[in-house]
Amino acid sequence: LDLSGNLLRSIQVSRLNKVVTFDLDNNRIGALRSDMFPDMKSLKNLRLTNNEIENIEANTFANKEFIFDLNLENNRLVHFDTRSVGDLTSLTYLKLSGNRFERISAGHLSNLVNLVHITFVMNKIDFIEENSFKNMANLLTLELTSLNLASLNSSRIFAGLSNLCILSVRNSSLQRLESRIFTELTSLEIFELSSNN
Repeated sequence: LDLSGNLLRSIQVSRLNKVVTFDLDNNRIGALRSDMFPDMKSLKNLRLTNNEIENIEANTFANKEFIFDLNLENNRLVHFDTRSVGDLTSLTYLKLSGNRFERISAGHLSNLVNLVHITFVMNKIDFIEENSFKNMANLLTLELTSLNLASLNSSRIFAGLSNLCILSVRNSSLQRLESRIFTELTSLEIFELSSNN
């Protein structure tokens, strides 16, 4: 179902229980509410890029456990945690680039244990709390490009990421990097660190 490129500020759909892909890119949606996608039990791909989303209400994704690709790039999100996305147990691709996040905190993404790829490119993130990715043993790619990170200096920042293959921290204002951050990154193949200060 493609409703992209309209001026939609809100949406509430029903009886669309066979829709697999829902494209709402390039609209003016300001918040995701729990009544927006009530019957979409077959939904696997949800695209919401280039909207004005500031908030994701708790239970927005209740009974949407089959969504595996969620794209929320270029919105106004500041906060993202398990109350908003806890039901997305099959989620493997999460794209959060171009938002307004200032930090990544432990527990905020803890239920997303099947994530394989996550992007935080072009956010205002200046701090990553220890154990923020602790339950993400399946994560293969982590993009932290174009952030405001001054340092990566704790071995616990990337705790739990023993299968991570690609880590990008390009153009992120990084001034301090300590070798102990690699302690748990035993599968790391590509580490992109170019264009830092």
